[in-house]
Amino acid sequence: MKYAYFVFGWMLAARSTHAQIAPPPPPPPPSFSSTPTPTPLSAGGPAGGAIGTLPEPSVTSIQDFYIALKAITLWVLVFGIILGVLFLIIGGLTILTSRGDEQKLGTGKKTITWAMVGIILLVLAFAIVNIIARFFGVQTDIISPR
Repeated sequence: MKYAYFVFGWMLAARSTHAQIAPPPPPPPPSFSSTPTPTPLSAGGPAGGAIGTLPEPSVTSIQDFYIALKAITLWVLVFGIILGVLFLIIGGLTILTSRGDEQKLGTGKKTITWAMVGIILLVLAFAIVNIIARFFGVQTDIISPR
């Protein structure tokens, strides 16, 4: 074992004395532009992906408010459904591993019930945002927030 430490230590010492690494180049100077760009929330970029982008910081119309609200709602919907499915799996595993224990069986049933209630409420929240937007005459698109 001492021989392995000696060999690897010798290889690292030899490599560090022969290899010179150049310092990184200096960063470019900051550019100051007068128009801020929207912050992308997904890989889709400004064109609008699965989740979309936030509008510019100033909300000047109901359309801008709707775009921001829909982007936030979509993020909450995605993460909420992921958590809901996770809790459905946990509840099912609790029921499977209860072995006749009524308390664990009841806990598993409650977990599944509340996970389903949470998923339904998330979908209803998304639908309510779209219904209110149509009521105010905002141009809505179900797939993409732009």
